[in-house]
Amino acid sequence: MMLVKLGGSVITDKSKKYVFREKTVRRLAEEIKNSGEKVIVVHGAGSFGHILAKKYRLDKGLIHDRQVKGVAVVQRDVKNLNLKVVNCLIGAGMNPVSIPPSSVAECRNKKIEKINLDVFKKYLNLSLTPVTFGDVALDRKLSFCIVSGDLLMLELARVFKPKKSIFVSDVDGVYINGKMVEKVDRKIIQNLERKKTKISDVTGSMYEKVKIALKMSEFTKTVIINGNVKGRLGDTLKGKKVVGTVVG
Repeated sequence: MMLVKLGGSVITDKSKKYVFREKTVRRLAEEIKNSGEKVIVVHGAGSFGHILAKKYRLDKGLIHDRQVKGVAVVQRDVKNLNLKVVNCLIGAGMNPVSIPPSSVAECRNKKIEKINLDVFKKYLNLSLTPVTFGDVALDRKLSFCIVSGDLLMLELARVFKPKKSIFVSDVDGVYINGKMVEKVDRKIIQNLERKKTKISDVTGSMYEKVKIALKMSEFTKTVIINGNVKGRLGDTLKGKKVVGTVVG
């Protein structure tokens, strides 16, 4: 079994609300289907989640009552995005089932404390493809929090130990000082942190993604590839060597 994370930057236009890149997602769905591999699909929230989540400051937990509307709206929007992704997978001939994290996960201080992974196992045993996504979930300390697709990847990798986990991004891999590197390990990241190097290309979401991918490397081979390049996801699933960054 393999894990595939379809990044929000690939499946949506992150600068504009509710812009779904249907043509891209249909192609990626076909590449997954044609690989013949059993997968769990995770996808980001992209512009369907991040813009309003930031507006309502949902990453801070419950601060004021006005945020409650934000929880409802963002949950609705990411479910709408999930439905679009699921439709593309069905169109490619797959049998996907949606598993919202808000229904199966509970957090404490922005970290997943427990998640019902038995649901994923049962669907896999029925030859169905579980599809989960970035969402807003309950938090024992903060009342609610953002559950990112990357955190879900880590929990799924920890339990299922897939033979490969693929982060599908909008860039070829991890860039350090303007140059793409084929492999990133803990030593490289620690050296960069120790030297307080300005990492122009590995900042924000990519930097956090690399740190999570490093944790995942204990359980699975983890790679970051460009989903905007036709055939790259399919080739990675088939075990072919492609342009990308191995993490671990």
